[in-house]
Amino acid sequence: MRLWEVATGQQQAVLKDTKPVFSLVIPPDGTLLVSRTMGGTIRVWDLARKRELRRFGEELGRITRLILGSDGKTLASDATTRDKVQLWDVTSGRHLATLKAKVNWQDSPVDAMAFTPDGKVLAATTMFGARMLFWDTASGELLGTISFPRPSSLAFSPDGTILASTHEGGNVMLWDAAKLIPRK
Repeated sequence: MRLWEVATGQQQAVLKDTKPVFSLVIPPDGTLLVSRTMGGTIRVWDLARKRELRRFGEELGRITRLILGSDGKTLASDATTRDKVQLWDVTSGRHLATLKAKVNWQDSPVDAMAFTPDGKVLAATTMFGARMLFWDTASGELLGTISFPRPSSLAFSPDGTILASTHEGGNVMLWDAAKLIPRK
């Protein structure tokens, strides 16, 4: 992984891993880099010191996606079986929850994920089941599901009122998040 100074285009450092790196996320404060490898290892790097702080997730096997909550601490990853999502605390590497993504036989793998801006809900889509799932991140409870044409990405507006989804063919759908997501 190469780190670059955006303003100058100068390479600042190279962080080495033993396996190919497939996903990267940087928390909002910019002090850390979180990476995941082909083998499923999640590593947290200190960007100021250019060194690894911790690693976790090796037992999960291949991980395909990483997303970070707006708190900069809650990380979501999907696992090898891809019918579940794992939540982690980036600062400690502690496993927080396993979210079941397989509601019926068609519902895997997880294809896209997004946290609400407050971090209280994680939305994900399933590739084959064409379903969107919503979990309470504190309890891990599945809040609800809806079926619709398979999206390739999800994003919440900064205020959390709108969920946008992109679909094959270049379509974008905008959803009223308050009506879409059941809340306790």
